[in-house]
Amino acid sequence: MTAAMTSVPLTIAQNGLWFLSQVDEHTSASYNMVFAFESARALDAGLMRTALAQMTARHEVLRAAVRAHGGIAQLQVAAPGAALEVPLYCVSGSVLEVARSESATPLDLARLPCYRALLIEAGAGQPGGLVLSIPHLIFDDASATAFFDELAQRYCALAQDSSFQAAAAGASLHDIVQREMAFSASPAGRAAVSTVVARLLGMPDRLALPRRQAVRESLQACSAASASVMLAPQALAQVHALARRMRVTPAAMYLAAYQILLSRYSGQNDFGIVMPVANRGAPAVQHCLAYLTNLCVVRAHIDNAQSAGALVASVRDQLMDLQDENEVPFPLIAKQLRRAGQDVRGALSQIGFSYLRSGRHGWQFGAHHLRVVEVAPAYLKNEFKLDVLESEQGARCLFLYDRDGFEPPLVERMAGHYVALLQAIAADPERLLKHLPMLGAAEQDQLRAWSGAAVPAADGGGGVHLLFEQQAARTPGARALLWGAHCLSYGELDARANQLAHHLRALGVLPDTLVALCVERGPEMVVGMLAILKAGAAYVPLDPDYPPQRLAYMLDDCAATVLLTEQHLQARLPRRPAHTVCLDAERAAIACHPTYATGVATLGQQLAYCIYTSGSTGQPKGAVNTHAGVANLLHWYRHGSAGLGRADRVMLASSLSFDLTQKNILGTLAAGATLIIPDGPASDPDSFRRALQQHQPTHVNCAPSAWRAYAAGLTSHGALRSVVLGGEAIDAALAADLAGAGLDLVNSYGPTECADVALSYLNAAAAARTDVPLGRPIPGVQVYIVDGANQRVPAGVVGEICIGGAGVARGYWRRPELTAERFVPDPFGAPGSRMYRSGDLGRWLADGSIAFLGRLDHQVKLRGMRIEPGEIEAALLRCPGVRQALVMVREDQPGEQKLVAYVTPITGAGAPLEPAVLRAQLADSLPAYMLPGAWVVLDTLPLNPNGKTDRAALPAPDASHHAAAVTYVAPRSAQERRVAAIWATLLKLPQVGLQDNFFMLGGHSLLAAQVVAQVEEQLRVAVPMRLLFDAPTLADFARALDTLAAQPASIAPLGGPIQRQARGRATQQSH
Repeated sequence: MTAAMTSVPLTIAQNGLWFLSQVDEHTSASYNMVFAFESARALDAGLMRTALAQMTARHEVLRAAVRAHGGIAQLQVAAPGAALEVPLYCVSGSVLEVARSESATPLDLARLPCYRALLIEAGAGQPGGLVLSIPHLIFDDASATAFFDELAQRYCALAQDSSFQAAAAGASLHDIVQREMAFSASPAGRAAVSTVVARLLGMPDRLALPRRQAVRESLQACSAASASVMLAPQALAQVHALARRMRVTPAAMYLAAYQILLSRYSGQNDFGIVMPVANRGAPAVQHCLAYLTNLCVVRAHIDNAQSAGALVASVRDQLMDLQDENEVPFPLIAKQLRRAGQDVRGALSQIGFSYLRSGRHGWQFGAHHLRVVEVAPAYLKNEFKLDVLESEQGARCLFLYDRDGFEPPLVERMAGHYVALLQAIAADPERLLKHLPMLGAAEQDQLRAWSGAAVPAADGGGGVHLLFEQQAARTPGARALLWGAHCLSYGELDARANQLAHHLRALGVLPDTLVALCVERGPEMVVGMLAILKAGAAYVPLDPDYPPQRLAYMLDDCAATVLLTEQHLQARLPRRPAHTVCLDAERAAIACHPTYATGVATLGQQLAYCIYTSGSTGQPKGAVNTHAGVANLLHWYRHGSAGLGRADRVMLASSLSFDLTQKNILGTLAAGATLIIPDGPASDPDSFRRALQQHQPTHVNCAPSAWRAYAAGLTSHGALRSVVLGGEAIDAALAADLAGAGLDLVNSYGPTECADVALSYLNAAAAARTDVPLGRPIPGVQVYIVDGANQRVPAGVVGEICIGGAGVARGYWRRPELTAERFVPDPFGAPGSRMYRSGDLGRWLADGSIAFLGRLDHQVKLRGMRIEPGEIEAALLRCPGVRQALVMVREDQPGEQKLVAYVTPITGAGAPLEPAVLRAQLADSLPAYMLPGAWVVLDTLPLNPNGKTDRAALPAPDASHHAAAVTYVAPRSAQERRVAAIWATLLKLPQVGLQDNFFMLGGHSLLAAQVVAQVEEQLRVAVPMRLLFDAPTLADFARALDTLAAQPASIAPLGGPIQRQARGRATQQSH
């Protein structure tokens, strides 16, 4: 038998499948083709064995094995007359159980023959059947139809003792390889490759579907799960009717709806979907048994302004293009794309689609009717795939997905949304994509309820200062302000504010105008705020610690007619036409005014304050908030999760110009509580700690970064019981620290443009969670999560957080274009209402709260990869010893972008943070393109005056910070030197050190196969391909080889653990 073997090269596509089969047993099993059938009674084993023997003699693939020599795999084909054992085994059990086991069991490609057939015995009310498992490397769906047609006819002929005349044999395996080589070398073949490459250039490599955990880049296959939905015959008839009218195939309809679904769930409009396309155009190969399938990538371009019919027509054209490209081996495309700097691994492995019109439901084997049994795969080549299976009963839409990556309820919702989109297209192909309905009525009702649409807003009539005035009238002797050893009562504070308000009126201050306030933190700050409001105007808080140039810009931009300040600050302020009032120097003149209220009427839509925030143009912009919006905020602060009362004391832990400062001053005074103002600037942790011990506050509100700085040296929290944080994401370590200290955490989310708070979540210390969400809308506020077409997204899907209701600001001061861009009509609210597009990303959680997922403008694309730094930061914060983490892309040298991680250590953690260790820990959960290339370890992250991280102040990494800069360590042992020589030769490097990583040096899958082949040849040890992926550094790989060589079972024959394991399983089943 050995002398009669013929070697046939693998096709280009077969080479790719062979490599993947060697990676690990799960990947190998994912390329099993498993076919299962049930019959009322057991088939005759003798007849089946003879029929299979006849077919084996006739078809080359049934007497072929795949064997490698020197890392080069070839088909080894036995002669037609070779005495081969027919791999038929008799087993018991249900057909479905046996088939599922076969789907999870890798085939031994080196075994001759390499397929496996199992006859299932019938009995005890259980049907018999047949299961065939065959490598995809030598077989495809078209082969299956031809195979079972002929097998059934041969079985019938044997059962009836009649002769069977087979049709003429098709092309040989050698002919198929020669045909591919000739096409690839021809001008037509080269032109076809160039056409496909041009079509795919620039396509994003991954689709940002809502996974529950990051995909592991090293995995080539994933555990499979499935969800399916049936398209009823009536709906199927609508799909076919539209397909006939548009002169498209049903596949175009199904694929168009799939593209819309994926776009809605990912927020991307440009992505790839991989499809198998038969390469059987030539008559000689139409019915032969062989792997004659090429993978093709459909590139989706979703324009939400186009009609559904236009998209279907576009997909039809794409599918026609694929038929023209069916002879192009995709590895050739991938090679050209890689040369152009594009990664195609995601395009091939992430998203799949196939459409099958079921023509056969079974075969007749003599007296036995074999009914097809559908077998779900145990492992998947794609992370997410849709198989549409049409039959007379309707169309079954089967969603196959990575069991570890996606939540089952999410995929079940996707299946329902897919059918809704498909039916909407069939019903009205002229409808724009952005208007196609996807959510059901119950789902829309739930999202409306979560959004807070039905909750009335708090009344802002009379102005927010009226809330303070009412408190002052009720409790004039209660303490309003505490600073140092000083105190000011509600009655005293009200009287001083009234006097200043009259003074401002005398200077000509009018309602709805702006008055600038630039003072140190202290009682004058509070008096000034209240006085401006009482005068009917709006205040502009200016932090005196800001650079003079920034203060000058704000004063010029707001055009305030009056500036309130203090004498010692005048040197920092520009000379300008506005009337300047020094509150300390002019105290006597101000005190001459009446102590009663001005009586100025204030309406809810009048301006309360204007706060300047950072602008994308490089200059700050002023957001102007109304009394109605601020009054609604203060209602929540008093009666919501913070729960302020008269007995409470609130620490002011932020600067004058920070938006949450306004809430802490005005909300505290509206509640009748006491405001504590620490001595010194907000950035001084020592002044905070002194005030904490001296005045025993019950509440504090600041940014998470500021709280970390304040709490770093605290040994006791005194009377403190509630910490309200906002402005930044709250990491698990911080949430755990607060809960451990017995402090309730209130996470408050909201931009300055929406009066500071739109969402809140109470994380009570007694039942705290570490993954703290943003929470739910506060009363009077509506929050939506929308896609790029302003449509609500389903639960679990990432979208932009948009805010409507009472808190929405009037807009940006003197910026009509920017106001129109960010403050847009509210499509879900009352006529004439507006919503604010926050630019923040979030998703609805199952409990109706919202999780924060980063910023739209922080998303980056590095070397063609789309990256959300927030995901990397979250992974870093899970690493031991990391206190804070920030990841950003820097371009300190033109054209040289790099991903930089800034980390700070936990105080007292012991060992210092080592970037190499952190990078290795990240590699456990993040793909390689998301691993930072440079690291900077700081004692603390720099803060801006508002207590947020100051990105502009982060230092640039120097050369020593690059993770790729590995110190050379020479190989020591003979094994290490041997491996180093192999790597250096294949990678064309002068030397390779112990700490060098094969893949970071430029290694890839094809070179990995050559490494394994050379190691096996030199060491006479069977080395699984997986070993190099699991131990990519030279030291680890050499150590793993030593361990492998010490195991007696690892010495030749060189079949590899996958093949030996599969062979053992088959032997156990054999009778």
